[in-house]
Amino acid sequence: MSFNEEAVKAKLAAVDGTQESIMSIGQWLLFHRRHANAIVKCWHDGLAEASSNRKLNLIYLANEVAQQSKAKRRTEYPEAFGGVMAHAVQHVMRHVTADVQGKIRRVVDVWRQRNVFSVDVLQAIDNAVQASSSSRTGSRAASKGSGTQGLTVPSELRALAESYKTLSELMSSMSLASGTTEILLSTAEEGVGDSSPQDTLTKLDQVDASLSNVRKIVEEAIATRTKVIDHLQTLIQTNYAAEEAQSNTSQSLEKIAGRVATLRAQATEQNARSTTPEMEPPTIEALTPPPGPIVPAADDPASRMEVEMGPDLAAILSKITPTSTIVPDGTDHHDGVGAGDVDEDAYVP
Repeated sequence: MSFNEEAVKAKLAAVDGTQESIMSIGQWLLFHRRHANAIVKCWHDGLAEASSNRKLNLIYLANEVAQQSKAKRRTEYPEAFGGVMAHAVQHVMRHVTADVQGKIRRVVDVWRQRNVFSVDVLQAIDNAVQASSSSRTGSRAASKGSGTQGLTVPSELRALAESYKTLSELMSSMSLASGTTEILLSTAEEGVGDSSPQDTLTKLDQVDASLSNVRKIVEEAIATRTKVIDHLQTLIQTNYAAEEAQSNTSQSLEKIAGRVATLRAQATEQNARSTTPEMEPPTIEALTPPPGPIVPAADDPASRMEVEMGPDLAAILSKITPTSTIVPDGTDHHDGVGAGDVDEDAYVP
């Protein structure tokens, strides 16, 4: 099969973890070692998208190719893988189980024992392994210490939390990849004049591969930052709207509270009236006339005189003053003594 990017992707997708699969595909990659940088780039891209088990299989494939190259004194793949391996190991260590992490550590130990990569690359790989282990341990400790272990992230914050998690990993990867690029560049600069032009070009190819990896991480970090900003703006707008709605609800509740207070006052007043007994009006006794003579009728002159003057004086005056009666003709008729007569009986001693 001739070399092209699609062919490389097809070969990488066929890796199933068996020794036969890894060895046969490894031989195909070694045959196309002139395209080592392009092949390693495809390998690195596929590693980022692979599942946990496939990540381990791709690490095994890289180990096979790098060790076979080292045994045959070929530098194309060790140098091409050297530019991205530290970042690749760190990425895999962050996304696999503890069991898979242990297998990757054993592979790294073999690389160190057999000097598969340069000292600088091996140091960068060791740093990546330690950084990944410290990050996972620190995250668990922080979660336990803050009392947030087992808590459910609210649905509104899940996307934001995922973006921040990705961003944290990218920042760590960026720092590591940048350091690897600087190390490879320093190595290339130190070899100028002492190494052959071909060796210098090979080292510069490693720098380019590492630099391309850093650029990719930076671009992904920028895109993730944009997502974080979008999430935050959405949260702010949502909370502004919720705040306004809750403020309106608060005003409605105050109105309801006022109505409740009014109804409570009315009910309390009515309850007081219904429980207080009504007082009967006091009984007023009829006036009892004082003891004494009975008051005669107003049209009885003699009786009225007796009342006003007393019985003795009234009796005397009755004898002196005759009773007059007005007759219909308008004349005053006297009974008894005339005007000039004297009644001697009236002077009774």
